[in-house]
Amino acid sequence: MEFEKIDITQIVVALISLLGMIWGASQRPTVVESTTTTGSASGKGQMVRPGAKDSTPGQPPNARLFIKNNWPNLLIGACSLIFLVNIGYTVMRLADDGEPVVTITSPSDNGAAEYMQAVRGTSDHIPDDKTLWLVIVPHANNRYYPANKPADMQVSGEWTSLAYVGLPETTGESFDVIAILLDEQSKADFEDYIDWCKANNSWSGYEALPDGTQEYDRITVTRG
Repeated sequence: MEFEKIDITQIVVALISLLGMIWGASQRPTVVESTTTTGSASGKGQMVRPGAKDSTPGQPPNARLFIKNNWPNLLIGACSLIFLVNIGYTVMRLADDGEPVVTITSPSDNGAAEYMQAVRGTSDHIPDDKTLWLVIVPHANNRYYPANKPADMQVSGEWTSLAYVGLPETTGESFDVIAILLDEQSKADFEDYIDWCKANNSWSGYEALPDGTQEYDRITVTRG
């Protein structure tokens, strides 16, 4: 198992915690060690020995002196805190790891679709090196027509993509809407395909999806 590298956030958290420890310790009352002469009713002075408890509240110790006297413990505490934060972060990442999940939630399976159809869905555990993209497959020719751009992803995992289903005049035809994940190479292939189609005003589609793509959900819709 490989631990995640400590990032700047973890260091900042550790430093804030360390400063909090120092500030908290500096607020503790302490005994003022001094030699003073106090007056008495008889007029004679009374010597107070160093280290003796005074009846007045003590003053906070000097923060610089506190750090000087306790820096080894503070250093160990800061390093331990950074280590624990890093371990906790790694455990959460490992616990959150899982297989990618992509689901199309709208439109519904076997439902109706418009020419310009907003397709929505949810996702989870999407790797950083993967891209979610929609593909439309007309039942009439079984070719694969990618959407013009990747799905818009939200932090929550919800996503949206605008898909062109058939032609403006199409009615009553069936189409599959497929949600796929692409690796870096297949993403570049899709982008090159879209650029070529726009430049030539020709949308021929794919006979088969390129390598590096994986299907995760599929629904069937009918143009209204």
